[in-house]
Amino acid sequence: MDGDKNIPSGQGEVRFFHDCSEDCYICTFTREDVHRLGMQHPELLFNLCKSYSVKVTLLSKNAVSLCMESHLTRICKFLASRIVPGSEPLRAKRDISYRDMADLLGMHRITLYKVMRQAQERGLFSFDKNSDEIFILKPDEFYKEAHL
Repeated sequence: MDGDKNIPSGQGEVRFFHDCSEDCYICTFTREDVHRLGMQHPELLFNLCKSYSVKVTLLSKNAVSLCMESHLTRICKFLASRIVPGSEPLRAKRDISYRDMADLLGMHRITLYKVMRQAQERGLFSFDKNSDEIFILKPDEFYKEAHL
């Protein structure tokens, strides 16, 4: 930005506001600051671009997932990323609360629990609400649902 924290747009002016969930520092850099930093330390800008591209890719994938994939598919993908290697029977660790898991997957906690219960009734996996382990009873169907 050119020293001003407001950016003109086609609809008028865009203002930036920051809500922080914990104590932190917010730094702003002018266009000239970034240019000078890039000239003095190009590896920093390269690292920043690389990090930014990873984050944009993840955000893009999450947006597509929220729009195009079913609740069950998103749950299975999440659980597939937490499979305990070599476990027999196959199991996934639920290392966060159901509330956090639902927030991460873009659904309400009650919806998450309902979809998981339906999958359990279907015999796809088995879980106890108070346990941090989910047993995958039909691995082939589970991985197919997760698109893996």
